[in-house]
Amino acid sequence: MVTKNYLETKKTARYFTLNTLSDQTKTILIVIHGYAQTAAHIIENFVSVSEDCFVLAPEGLNRFYSRGFGGTPTANWMTSLERETEIADYIYYFDQLYTHLNLNNFTAAKVIVLGFSQGVSTSSRWVQATSHKIDGFILIAGEIAIEMQQHLPDKIKVLPKAFFIGNNDNLFTAEKVEMMKELLGKKTLFEMFAGKHEINEHCLKLVVKTIHSL
Repeated sequence: MVTKNYLETKKTARYFTLNTLSDQTKTILIVIHGYAQTAAHIIENFVSVSEDCFVLAPEGLNRFYSRGFGGTPTANWMTSLERETEIADYIYYFDQLYTHLNLNNFTAAKVIVLGFSQGVSTSSRWVQATSHKIDGFILIAGEIAIEMQQHLPDKIKVLPKAFFIGNNDNLFTAEKVEMMKELLGKKTLFEMFAGKHEINEHCLKLVVKTIHSL
């Protein structure tokens, strides 16, 4: 008889940072990448932010080649297989990273979570689950976690939020944009930028402007 079993095991995670975390830090921006990306790739989009913004980009624990057995190694946060354990693992990972970097000690800094593409659903689950301080949530070209789409949790509902989408995004349909606008509510800042399914210079300008106003 075949039985399914589970074992918690140690896993080494990789994360990237930009700028120095100090008493002069005004914003801690936690960036959650999308499917088939890496933390090293997404953090490069933010190299022009001011030095008082500390950028933290954790990388997905699941890696794969972008072209089957070859191509660039990339990462993702989860698939439908063992969905619940995958979610629990990355929520624990984010909480552990927050504690590891002593982010709670920087009480004067605003903590903003930014999710891109698959990183939106990933980060929304963590924002809802964590007991750590989160001051704002920026969502770019992605959906809130599917289990939250019928009823947005109060914790996320009251959090200052912004939603950005490219005007030529070929992966995020107009129907999904309308769904997100309705779900997030009128108090959420909604902006469309010139671009595709990406974080480009136009999107970054919106991000920089928003982290000071959320």
